[in-house]
Amino acid sequence: REAGASAAPDKKPKAKKPRAAAKDASKDKAPAATKAGRRRDRQKRNAEARSGELTLPPPVIDYDAAMAKGMLTLVREGVPIHLPRGRPPYRSQLQVMDGAIRAVSRSRSAVLESPTGTGKTIAALSSVLAWQWLTRVKPTRVVWVARTHDQLEHAVREYKRSCPHRPLMSLRLSRERFCLHPNIATAPNKAEACEEATKVPKNMTKQGRFNVKSSGCKHLDTAEKMGYPQSKTWRPHFRVGGAMNVWDIEDAVKEGNKHNVCPFHMAQDQIQEGAALIFLTYQQLVDPITRRAGGLEQALEDAVVVVDEAHNLPQVARDAASYEVSEDRLADLVKTLEDFAPRLTDPKHAEAREMLLSLVAPPLDPSAPPPKAGTKKKPRFKATPRGGPLRSLLAWLRGATSEPCAPAPLNGPTEARRDGDSMEKVWPGAAAAALVRDVLGMETPDHVDAHCKMLWKMRKDLIEEGLESGAVRSDTINDLEALLVKLRYVLDADAASHYRLLTTSSPRKDAPKIKGVTK
Repeated sequence: REAGASAAPDKKPKAKKPRAAAKDASKDKAPAATKAGRRRDRQKRNAEARSGELTLPPPVIDYDAAMAKGMLTLVREGVPIHLPRGRPPYRSQLQVMDGAIRAVSRSRSAVLESPTGTGKTIAALSSVLAWQWLTRVKPTRVVWVARTHDQLEHAVREYKRSCPHRPLMSLRLSRERFCLHPNIATAPNKAEACEEATKVPKNMTKQGRFNVKSSGCKHLDTAEKMGYPQSKTWRPHFRVGGAMNVWDIEDAVKEGNKHNVCPFHMAQDQIQEGAALIFLTYQQLVDPITRRAGGLEQALEDAVVVVDEAHNLPQVARDAASYEVSEDRLADLVKTLEDFAPRLTDPKHAEAREMLLSLVAPPLDPSAPPPKAGTKKKPRFKATPRGGPLRSLLAWLRGATSEPCAPAPLNGPTEARRDGDSMEKVWPGAAAAALVRDVLGMETPDHVDAHCKMLWKMRKDLIEEGLESGAVRSDTINDLEALLVKLRYVLDADAASHYRLLTTSSPRKDAPKIKGVTK
């Protein structure tokens, strides 16, 4: 928070504001003494982040006064902005700066357009970060969003070259770009492989040490042992004057190889350490499943969000609001949950077990007696004549893709198109809503929301206990969450005008698929 502050690890800062001092004091807690203890601390922290329960520290905002002295200073809308010397800014850059500052100052949205090659990126970044520094008494996070990794890399390069404001940053990319583990980097499902390699093994001694030399990822083991990046020793490394004050993918990978640490988890940890400038892709911002899985919900609260090339957002939003699943995947989900739910024997998982069992419940027996009056209502989905929601969806899909079509209780499709051996059938949005209500038994948005919260709680418990990848695959929970969150959209009042329901079938090995697609 101090201009140009870059204290060496063995020096004490001269003075800090009370908020910053309280933050630093809270971070000086000694790490666990054993590898298992450190890993459990991480699992608990990540579980709280993904469930929305983790309280993030105030954003850490710095300023490189030495760099600013050699730059051109403009005052726009009352905010001093620094730009590289060499040429005066274009008129379009000044307009972008003015519009951006007016928007963030008034907590409004703004659509800013400028021709290609006129320096939109640096104009938007420099103005928003200058405003962030000016209002640092009430610190605000800035989230920069781009469509591709290359566009994020470009923004980081421009930021490093042209802006003296140095908030603690995080570049959130995938394991494909960051992972150094040779097996995980080549695995088909890198997220699941990483979870499997970094969980706390069950073959652990009473002293909390593993019976093997490594948990499966030496990079994360080393980072946790040396307190990287959150320890008091490493904090200056990411502040003004530190080698990683501004970093890109290449820097993070080089740093990981140099110190034998994990770049992916470092980027994740920086948000939990108070990152005030976060670089994200469209998917991480717009898709609710990706956003929650990355623990980004809290970081986006009251943040300034800058979307680069925002004309690409509508298609990304349509994709994020759509849902597609194959018959094979539905059958796999049913089998996985039938095997997994009975294993949740801990009493604290009783609600989750009931909910999961109700998802794959057998068809409703019409001769079964109704529940007794006064019986406590269990947290379960409504069973239909086809069974629980997953069984019902699987049964409906098989009927809708059969010949002749048997989509009851829905009416027949409004369109049927054949493309070679494939057949596509189309229903209007009203049929999609009827599918969710009548076939799957999800009657109201509130009903679905309650079960989403229960699923998130179960996931938090599984992550804390290191069971998410071992007892049940993380992609199973991801698919369940996608099913609930995205089909819940269909229950909104005006959803019928935005959705279509499609099925495709083929006599080849391809399984039938069902799609909910927005216009």
